[in-house]
Amino acid sequence: MTIKPAVYCRISDDRIPDDVPDERVEDFIGLGVRRQLEDCLKQVDTRGWGGVVTEHRFIDNDVSAFDRRKKRPEYRRLLRAIRDGSVNAVVCWHVDRLWRQPRELEDFLDLADETGAELDSCYGRYDLSTEDGIFMARLMVSLASKESADKSRRVRRKKTELAEAGKLLAGGTRPFGYESDRKTIRPAEADLVREAARKVLAGVPLSTICREWNDRGVPTATGRFWHATILRKLLNGGRIAAICEHTVYDRQLKKRVLASAVPTKEWPAIIDPRTHRRLRELFSDGARRQWDGQSASKNFLRGYAFCECEARLIARSSSGVRYYRCQRHVNGQPHGCGKTSARADDLEEAVLGQLYTRWSDLGAPGGSQVNVGVEFETLQDAVERAETKRRDWVRMYQADEITHDEFQEGRVAILERVAQAKRALANAEIQTRPTGIDWLALMKLADTASLSDPEQFAEARMLLEGMVKRVMLAVGRGDVVRRVIVEWRQG
Repeated sequence: MTIKPAVYCRISDDRIPDDVPDERVEDFIGLGVRRQLEDCLKQVDTRGWGGVVTEHRFIDNDVSAFDRRKKRPEYRRLLRAIRDGSVNAVVCWHVDRLWRQPRELEDFLDLADETGAELDSCYGRYDLSTEDGIFMARLMVSLASKESADKSRRVRRKKTELAEAGKLLAGGTRPFGYESDRKTIRPAEADLVREAARKVLAGVPLSTICREWNDRGVPTATGRFWHATILRKLLNGGRIAAICEHTVYDRQLKKRVLASAVPTKEWPAIIDPRTHRRLRELFSDGARRQWDGQSASKNFLRGYAFCECEARLIARSSSGVRYYRCQRHVNGQPHGCGKTSARADDLEEAVLGQLYTRWSDLGAPGGSQVNVGVEFETLQDAVERAETKRRDWVRMYQADEITHDEFQEGRVAILERVAQAKRALANAEIQTRPTGIDWLALMKLADTASLSDPEQFAEARMLLEGMVKRVMLAVGRGDVVRRVIVEWRQG
């Protein structure tokens, strides 16, 4: 049989020494696999198999053979060449260059049994036609797999230690917003991150921001186009808030989960912790993650409207009419009580009215009202007791411990108690205008008609973000204005 040899070379990490000058970097790229190739070609000559044509020199540089998630394109091309008969002998530097997963070796053994392919290395031949040869190949690959697993375990432990100490982990892709040293802020990209954070919190869809950046020719840190998944990962990650995060793979959940998150001074933050916390809350909500361009541009209160049962209200349309509803299930999971809803226009107009009233109560721009000597802790306790009573009443209704008539009869008194407690606390607090609010824009919010314009919508959402903590809608389907309780942020 005529031998048609091929050479396979691979290295997992093609590192370039830090002390190499820029003008010599090209000389060091692929240096490891070039050494392997030189030795393998000598081994081919030693076996008397002749030369190896260029297309049969298969090189996977900077590619792991241990990580099952990594694809080795040249190794797959080698397998195709063996199947089609253009190659019937493989020479590698060492068998661990070909495999570090026993499963892959078994697949190759099946292929060699079908085609009669031979295996040789610079450190010994493996006769795959004999049991002893197959045993030695399996033994060497098992040892290589164990070596990689041990090294991976040590590296993971070191990364965990560094992350828990808030230290900068070595390696990895340059983070968007930072220079190659991963510490110095890149001003132009940092401004884009802050802009994206403001827009997302104002209700602008991720896809819209990605489309704008792509149109403006803004690439990712790796030079690719933006899409929603990449932008969400950027804004949801702790990196931009100077938080050192470490994730581990959860075998039960079959995904990576956050193991630690430690504030660090190793690099400066691009956004403040409060903004990052709000982004995290937004992205952790499954209902808000499903936004598309149409729904996000219509539903002013999405993400801020809650039912009395503490579940977030879901925005839906029926026969062209928008509603905020408390749904029993969302994406197949239990969600809320399902006992309240309101027309979106009515609820949004009621909240806009309270925004304007709040501005009036605070006084003209530059003014403030100060109450001194009030026992704030007592008032806060009163609010908490009233809220606890309300939640308990709702739970009793959900558990059918009280009838609908009993619930409605007691609900009015409980809601009034909650409102009185919150009014007392609000009157006792130092009344200063919230910072960063465009008061002239707020005065224009007379009704929901102003929200039809995308720019007005974004401005209104920013006002909502600055002033409102959440909007509570009492259970029922009556007058919306009487069922709305707005919880304000304190400036």
